[in-house]
Amino acid sequence: MTALGVSAEDKQTLVIRLHAPAPYLPSLMTMPIALPFMDDGGGEQGRFSDPARFVGNGPFLLAEWEPGSHVLLRKNRAFREASDVAIDEVIYYPVSAPITEVNMYRAGELDITFGVPGSHVARLRESNASELRIAPYMAVYYLAFDLSEAPFDNRSLRQALSMAIDREALVHVLGRGEQPAYGLVPDGLNNYSPARSAWMSVPADERLENARELYAAAGYSEDQPLQITLLYDTGDYHETIALVVSEMWREHLGIDVRLDKREWQYFLATRHNRAEWQVMRFAWTGDFDHPAAFADIFRSASPQNLPGYVSERYDQLLAEAEVTVDADEQMRLYAAAEAVLLEDASIAPLYFYVSKHLVQPGISGFERNVFDRHPSRYLKKQ
Repeated sequence: MTALGVSAEDKQTLVIRLHAPAPYLPSLMTMPIALPFMDDGGGEQGRFSDPARFVGNGPFLLAEWEPGSHVLLRKNRAFREASDVAIDEVIYYPVSAPITEVNMYRAGELDITFGVPGSHVARLRESNASELRIAPYMAVYYLAFDLSEAPFDNRSLRQALSMAIDREALVHVLGRGEQPAYGLVPDGLNNYSPARSAWMSVPADERLENARELYAAAGYSEDQPLQITLLYDTGDYHETIALVVSEMWREHLGIDVRLDKREWQYFLATRHNRAEWQVMRFAWTGDFDHPAAFADIFRSASPQNLPGYVSERYDQLLAEAEVTVDADEQMRLYAAAEAVLLEDASIAPLYFYVSKHLVQPGISGFERNVFDRHPSRYLKKQ
């Protein structure tokens, strides 16, 4: 056994020893980082793109790899459940432009699209309603406040700004199928009931009135408006979101918002420098079936903790959850931590992402799931 606590008991058994309970380990082991690594000394080209050298233990094996053209997989007859694999071949086409993918689908050249352009969702709901598959996805789009200094070291002010955002109107303007977010963790995780902002069910008029009261309590008014900078990156919808949110803040609270748009690489390079922004848009995707995939990014010491959120109670709840063996109690602790994060209003969640695909009528076995994973081994084609 190595210092990592990993050993091979025999040729068929891998043993992993943990220092604390990790009920999400099986989910982690389905990720690409846990797949067997083939090292035949042939380098990248030798390992992955040469069918003659390729070794795999999955339902399909590499048959052809033509860069810029296609990747062809053929059924692995030695696969342990080969009799249950209905498809003999799968062809993947690299398509850089989403609209090109839609056009190929309409021409019958694709059975399933990798995605759907958000700008085409409304149109496809009319023309291809039965073939458009939209499902909840494990990702959240949020605004981060700089908690390290004024003005956003004031919880009432942060709460006022979050409450003044009409999330239903925002996703309607976007028209991409996203779902309004009033919490950090999306619905759909196994055995987890996520927390939601306490004011989620408050009527819109009452919510705005509460937001104005909190704004005034923080020391701002029409005569003395808050002036802030909202940082976002270039993209076809990030600017739309920034404009919509800033207009809501201006209309409902009288806030003066300066928009700071940056190229993606520059945005990434400067996002950790809170001296350059006061409010920043960001997003996070959970990649395993457990609330820790979201909750851990706001631990005090996490490098992903963009707002600089520091809460002894939050960290304590997560620490207790980590060592709790009882699965139900562990989920309760994570939900309690999420509730603390929302009560502190360190971020303003805006919406939860959704997955979008077009699937031909003759395809079965394509099942919606929050991780948007659709193994070809379960697909069938009439």
